[in-house]
Amino acid sequence: MNLQVKEIVSRWLTKRGYDGLYNESGECGCGMDEMMECPMETSGECEPAYEFRCEDCIREGCGKRNEQACVIYSPDKDFCKPINPPRLGA
Repeated sequence: MNLQVKEIVSRWLTKRGYDGLYNESGECGCGMDEMMECPMETSGECEPAYEFRCEDCIREGCGKRNEQACVIYSPDKDFCKPINPPRLGA
């Protein structure tokens, strides 16, 4: 079985609960389907990230909640505060 780098990275991220990648220096992020589209000189600085949909978030001072199809990636699992957080024990 010959796996390509994109598939290896995608499997590793998925197994650990991540949704994509984030690059602090480029202030950008991407999901699994967009990985490896960045230039090589910047993609080497990416780190595992979680995906946050702006319409589901009430993060103070962000201002992106009303943007259509807005998605943000962050290595911080608690980056956004969801409108309807999951209830404990549910």
